[in-house]
Amino acid sequence: MEGSPTTNVLCPRCGADNPAIQPAPAVSPTVRLLAMGGMAIVGLGFGVLFFVQAEPPPDAGQPPPRTSRSARATPKGPWLEVYRDDLCFVDANGDDVRDPVVWMSEGKDRSRVAVIDGRTGQGLWAATAVKGRPPLSCVGKDVIVAGTGEAALRGLDARSGAETWRVDLSGTPEVITVGEGCVSVLARGGAIAGVQGATGAMDRCASAPTPDPFAGPRWERTRNPRLIPAGEVELRLSAAASTEPEPKLTLEGLRGGAPAWTRPLDAQAPGVKPELMMVVSGGLVVVAGAERGGGGRMRFIGVDVGTGAVLYERPAGWAGPNIPAMELEGGRVVVIAGGSLRAIEAMTGEEAWQAVAPSTLL
Repeated sequence: MEGSPTTNVLCPRCGADNPAIQPAPAVSPTVRLLAMGGMAIVGLGFGVLFFVQAEPPPDAGQPPPRTSRSARATPKGPWLEVYRDDLCFVDANGDDVRDPVVWMSEGKDRSRVAVIDGRTGQGLWAATAVKGRPPLSCVGKDVIVAGTGEAALRGLDARSGAETWRVDLSGTPEVITVGEGCVSVLARGGAIAGVQGATGAMDRCASAPTPDPFAGPRWERTRNPRLIPAGEVELRLSAAASTEPEPKLTLEGLRGGAPAWTRPLDAQAPGVKPELMMVVSGGLVVVAGAERGGGGRMRFIGVDVGTGAVLYERPAGWAGPNIPAMELEGGRVVVIAGGSLRAIEAMTGEEAWQAVAPSTLL
C-alpha cells in the first residue's frame, strides 16, 4: 500500500511486527456533548472579541477637533503668488484672528486684492483684477482701501470682498496712510485727500500721518543700520558694505547708546540695497535674511533681546532677490518673499503655513 513502511516496526506493547492499526476507542455521548458545548463557548468568545476589536471608535474617520490656534491644517489649491510689499490685516471670517491682505499677482501687470486665512494660509477671496501698482491699506478689521489702477479709490468689505464705495481723486493714488477710521491719500500730482473708511466720504483725516512717497516700511527696511526699540534695549541690525560679495548681518543690543552685546549672524542681507528685516515679539527678536553662499533660501534667526543668545536658526523657503515685507501678527511672523506668503511661529521659527490662492475670484 502506498505510504506503508518498508521496514518492520515493532509494537512496543504487544511485540508484534507491523501490528494492525487499531481503531480509536469509542467516545461516549456525554463526552461528545461536553466537547461540542465547549467548542460553541470558545467560538462565541472569539466572535465577541472580534466584534469588540472591529467596532470603530466613535470618531473614526473624522479629523481630530482643532483645540488651539496652532493646530495646523493643510490649505488646498495652487500656491499664492505675491511680489509686492503691501501687507495689512483684517478679520475676514469673524474668528478674531487677523487675516493677511496682499496683492495677488495675476500675469505681468495685473493683480488682485486677496485675503488669506490667518490660521491656515487658505485663500479666502480675491477681488477684481486691476492694472498697475496701486496702493493698499486696511482700516480697522472690516475695511480694505485700495487703488483701482485709475484716478479713484475703493473700499472693500473684508468679509465678502464686495466693493462698498468708490471715490474719484485728482490723480492715481500713490501712497495711503491710515488713521482712526480714515485714510489720507497722496495722489499723483501732489494732492492729498482724506477719506472715511466706512463710507468713502471725503473728509480730512487728521489722525493719519502725512503721506510721503519717501517714508514708510519700504524705506525703513533699507536703512543701514536699522534701529528698533525693545523695552530697555535698543536693537541695531546692520549689514556689511554692499560692495562685499556677502553683506553679513550683525545684531547689537544697545543700552544707553552703548553696545551691551554683539551677535554676528549666519545670514546675509537680501536685496541689491541690503534689506534689514526684523520684528520683536516680547523678549525675542526675529531676524530674516538669506543663507550665505548665494543659495537664495531664507533664514530665520531668533535672538534673546536681553542677552543676544541665539535661540534658533531655521532655514525656510526661497527668498528670491529680496524680502518685500515682514510683520508680526498674533505670535506669528508673516513674510512676503520669493513670490510667496508664509507665516512662521515667532517662538520657534517653524513654518505655520504657506498661503494658497483663493478659489473665489470676484
